[in-house]
Amino acid sequence: MSLILVVDDSPEIRQLVRAYLQAAGHTVRVAPDGQAGLESAMMNLPDLIITDVRMPFRDGFGLLDAVRADRRMGHVPVMMMTAYNSREILAKALHAGVNEFIGKPFDRVDLMRLVGECLRAPVARAPVARAPAAVAAPGLSAGREVSASVVFTEACGLEVFADTLKPGELVELLAKFEGDANAAAQRDGGTFIRLGDRSFAIVFEDPPGAGVHASAAKALRGALSVVLAAQRLRPWTASRFPGRHVPELAVGLGVHCGPVQFLTGVVAGPTVDVAAFLAESSRSLRWSIVASRDAATAAEFAFLSGRGAKLTMAKRELAAVEVKGLDRRDRLSPELAKMAPLLEAAVNRNAGILGFAQVLAKSLDARTANAGRPKAPAGGAGGAGGTGGAVAAVAAVAAGDLVPGYSTIRKLSDNGIVAVSLAQPVGGGPPEVVKTILIGDEKKRAQLKQFVDSYAVMATVDHPAIARHTAQGLTATHAYVVQEYCPGGDLRNLIADGMTADETMKLLLRIAGGLKAAHQQVIAHGDLKPANIMFRADGSVAITDFSLALIIEYAMGESGAGVVVRSPEYLSPELINGAAADMQTDLYTLGLLLHEMLTGQRPYTSADLSRVLMDHLTAPVPTLPPGHERFQPLLDRLMAKKRQDRFTTVSAAIQFMAQETRPA
Repeated sequence: MSLILVVDDSPEIRQLVRAYLQAAGHTVRVAPDGQAGLESAMMNLPDLIITDVRMPFRDGFGLLDAVRADRRMGHVPVMMMTAYNSREILAKALHAGVNEFIGKPFDRVDLMRLVGECLRAPVARAPVARAPAAVAAPGLSAGREVSASVVFTEACGLEVFADTLKPGELVELLAKFEGDANAAAQRDGGTFIRLGDRSFAIVFEDPPGAGVHASAAKALRGALSVVLAAQRLRPWTASRFPGRHVPELAVGLGVHCGPVQFLTGVVAGPTVDVAAFLAESSRSLRWSIVASRDAATAAEFAFLSGRGAKLTMAKRELAAVEVKGLDRRDRLSPELAKMAPLLEAAVNRNAGILGFAQVLAKSLDARTANAGRPKAPAGGAGGAGGTGGAVAAVAAVAAGDLVPGYSTIRKLSDNGIVAVSLAQPVGGGPPEVVKTILIGDEKKRAQLKQFVDSYAVMATVDHPAIARHTAQGLTATHAYVVQEYCPGGDLRNLIADGMTADETMKLLLRIAGGLKAAHQQVIAHGDLKPANIMFRADGSVAITDFSLALIIEYAMGESGAGVVVRSPEYLSPELINGAAADMQTDLYTLGLLLHEMLTGQRPYTSADLSRVLMDHLTAPVPTLPPGHERFQPLLDRLMAKKRQDRFTTVSAAIQFMAQETRPA
């Protein structure tokens, strides 16, 4: 089979995709970011690269550019996968020469179909011409380490262009900016290297014999030139897109000095990482140029400095200085002295645009401001419409206060997608648990409403082993369900204390009885695990969160990719293979509970998530320890890999338990 490289900053996605590919017989390598992915690709020469788009250090477009520029890998097919499958990114992917593009979330069938098409492709798709990816400089050969100063540049707030420019037009604008920045870099003796669809680096090598960091002042002047290049796009956009109010491009820059490693078309090392971190920090600081204190000191502060800041990068404190223009104009050449006022004005204007772009981006309904987390649609809890400020206000509200008729007592948990609160009904009565799910895909609201309304069937299921279901619905920004509060903790506590065989069977029969009642109403749980087996104050069992995982997945839609909703340790083989949860899924996870209650251990455990998923798919049913042999036939039937080998119904499983698992 083939060697495939999977690059994604989400460990869950990396390991899940690896499990799918390994199950099909492929050899898989994984990497957590574009830079590590490029280094792995150069060492292993894969047959296919599957990469996320937005990642730290080097994004998917930067990885793609470097692969296409390498004579050994230029033919390698590349598939991009991303939660941000907007028209803009799709157009950029096609322009850059990607072979296939898949939006998250995806299922195994679609992924494997596209993998097959990529591997059958005779040659890689050629990219559309863009700004040069890199400019070779004398003495900067591949594999050499130099002492240098790095200017890392990132185009910020590109979401604000969505209503004005078509995706291809935005690509054209960015290419124009990169071309101008590239020309400025060459004039100043810097090496330009494109690292992604919105970022690049310019490296200024310390002259031989000039001392360490002698290039810092030149790098700071180069950073100012880049900001000016962004500002000078205004007349170009006016003539290229007449009559259209095209936003101004905001850029954030970071400058740091130190050792830099050059590979084939790539610049790497801690110095680059720090410069990239400073550029990213420019957005929150709203500074055009953020220089490290080291770079500022090496440049002898020969520039107009603004504010200072203490930043934390990987638990390391980093002193930063704002660069606002040139100083000591008596020491500047006549040309630079003439440019100084223009540079200072450009920096000030860019800083204002940077702040405006951030505010505007947060108010756009169909965009995501933060990678990896779905953004709430605009509007407060009282109705649709509203602004980004309203969204921010909603994010700070406890789950119970978002639901009509409830007042929060205390917040129990909040992972940014699902929030859980203990809440008091306004009309009186015992406290209840309110769970709210952020709606990440507003386009599916109508269908989501129908699904949430159908969840009301849970209120008709009257069984002592099922937590009482009170309400469900939608607010302007969230789906919600309200359930009975069970103060006695969950099954994890009993398992940790150790359970006897008799205790296990009694509890398993009660859980199975609750599942039977739900299945009779054609309701599958879909995410059965110890955390969802709760206990009331009197010690009776209550199964919670029936079908809640499906509501979460549906509410998140495309924006929710990158988040594994169900617990990987409790997935059935058919769920791993992309099928929907059903009654057979619940039977499999009932077997997982049986094993864990009897042994205190999950059936399949590993620090490597892909190994756990592969075990669910292919490993034999575990053998129970001595003393529990009579439960082995039950476990074998419940945990059978093929659905047809399990019990046909929960009723059949209950009958088997009653007849076949009694002590001899």
